[in-house]
Amino acid sequence: MDMKSKYGQTTMAQGVSAMDAIREKGTFRKFMQTKHMVLFAALLAAGTIAAPVQAQRHTYPLIGWQSFGGAIVDYYSRFDLIISRHTDVRWAQEMKRRNPDVLLVPTYDWNSAQSPFIPNFPEEWWLKKSNGDYVYAYGTYKMANLSDMCPRAKSGPMAGMTYAEYLPIFLTELVDLSVFDGLATDGAWGHSEMYWMYNRPQFADVDIDANGVNDKQQMSKDAWLERWQNGMDTILNGLRARMPEGKLLIVNSGNYHNWGWEAQNGIIVEKLYGYFDDKFTYDYFQKFRAGKNIDFVTVADGLPYKTYPGLPERTKDDFQGMLFGLVTSMFNDVYFSFQNVEAGEHYWSHWYDEFELDLGMPIGPPKEIRTGLWVRFFQKGVAIANSNGQDHVATDADLRRFSEYSGPYYRFRGGQNPDYNNGAQFTSVELQGMKLDNRYFGDGIILLNQPRTVIADIIIDNSDSGTSPGSDPAELRNGFQQSQNCSNDGYTVRCSGWLNTYRTAEANPGPARAIFRPTIGVAGLYDVYEWHPALSGGATKVIHYVVSKDGQKSFVVNQQQNSGRWNKLGTFYFERGSNGRVEISANGADGVVAADAIKFVYVGEDADRDTTPPDTPRGVKVRIENQ
Repeated sequence: MDMKSKYGQTTMAQGVSAMDAIREKGTFRKFMQTKHMVLFAALLAAGTIAAPVQAQRHTYPLIGWQSFGGAIVDYYSRFDLIISRHTDVRWAQEMKRRNPDVLLVPTYDWNSAQSPFIPNFPEEWWLKKSNGDYVYAYGTYKMANLSDMCPRAKSGPMAGMTYAEYLPIFLTELVDLSVFDGLATDGAWGHSEMYWMYNRPQFADVDIDANGVNDKQQMSKDAWLERWQNGMDTILNGLRARMPEGKLLIVNSGNYHNWGWEAQNGIIVEKLYGYFDDKFTYDYFQKFRAGKNIDFVTVADGLPYKTYPGLPERTKDDFQGMLFGLVTSMFNDVYFSFQNVEAGEHYWSHWYDEFELDLGMPIGPPKEIRTGLWVRFFQKGVAIANSNGQDHVATDADLRRFSEYSGPYYRFRGGQNPDYNNGAQFTSVELQGMKLDNRYFGDGIILLNQPRTVIADIIIDNSDSGTSPGSDPAELRNGFQQSQNCSNDGYTVRCSGWLNTYRTAEANPGPARAIFRPTIGVAGLYDVYEWHPALSGGATKVIHYVVSKDGQKSFVVNQQQNSGRWNKLGTFYFERGSNGRVEISANGADGVVAADAIKFVYVGEDADRDTTPPDTPRGVKVRIENQ
């Protein structure tokens, strides 16, 4: 029986009826959540676990992403949480239409007062040296004076106010909080960050009160940090006073900061690759959450670790690194994303089969099987990870020791990493670990309490950033060129020439070909879609060849129509491997041809398909007569 997973992609549950599938996503889920809360209350009364700080909004795993922007709505709407620079109400409404449960939180860089810049930003609000030169936050971005000693604006709507006093007004007027779910920061350095920046060369001379004297000559470091933090607290308190109740406030300091916790829902963990302790920063988050009566919402931007000499190149196919970050984020109740190290941060996030899983809600906190090996139980499965940099073997017998056990458990059957996620009943798994540069690295696995096939849509893009894990981007031959045009409605998760994340590829009529070749991990029927942008002079007759187990079929696409959307070509059977493909040909076209993106959506196995060749006929005589 087909049914949809957490994010609407196809899953297959063995032995599940249509009614069971309906119950699974409707009434049954409500029953299980009620049952879970009763169990949770009983454990709480018994003193077994700590009290929760909020009712979680999404089932696990929690998938969230801080993005500078650039992805299409179709991609953004997959996530539970999006932190971005989008403030357009129409964009938010379309996102909510596609995914009613998504949390949308615009972000703003407090340090550099952008983006967007505050109109008529007062000159006196910039942080300066004693000689009047600017202090720079990063690169060519000026640093704003966030302290409580910032000179007050002399004119305009902010007259008489410091930057810290005006910023809450500006942000709550910039963002429609009747539509968006809160506010976030990109850069916000408080006490713990400025403690280190204070000794950096760029802050060797700083004059927060603009009296022409280097602050280091007239106040102690502690006094200076206190005045700086006073300004940060003014912003936090001002935002809380102006924001409607229940709205989120998420701070990205670039650090596990220790200030302003009482006003914040959570933080953004940038460049999560390994941990500096052997307990995945669990104690920090428990302290952060202690005593709060507001939701805990934190995002971790996972990143492969490839800078250490001797390590292999880590890419989007670093499934071990992804799983370690994802599972430990599930331990910490943190939203997670994972991006190719080439991107640096906030440019794109890849989408994995594991992101499609629906484990329901956690049943208690993570528990230590033995030193450095942890497990957390959920309504519909279990997650395991090693955390102390050592190799560990986890077995079904290890899990049976806990009262939350509801096995047997199964590896789900997935398409991106099919040898690992092979659908087998769980007996044991070896999790690899290492410690490098004082960071602990590990591994992870997610198991389900029912056998399932969960395959994320396979998207082959003209750029690697938009191509699904486990597959390679399109091959462009004989004339297709990557386009620098980022203004059309092509498929992209980030359009930026310097990152080689082009929106589309273009060719004039001729021999040019683009080959979109998915790596199929699970054989079966797949719906195939094409996406093309609206191009000036676009062709009306573009041949698409689909090569599958069914043979080769051709389709003519009018690229002057139905742009900026997925258009279905048909349903085809693909074998495991990379023999299947879609080819776009510019031969015979009557205009500019776009080669943008192809999507393969798993439908299921073809139960009626007989893939066994017939026996060789025996005793058959063939007579050919002249006509």
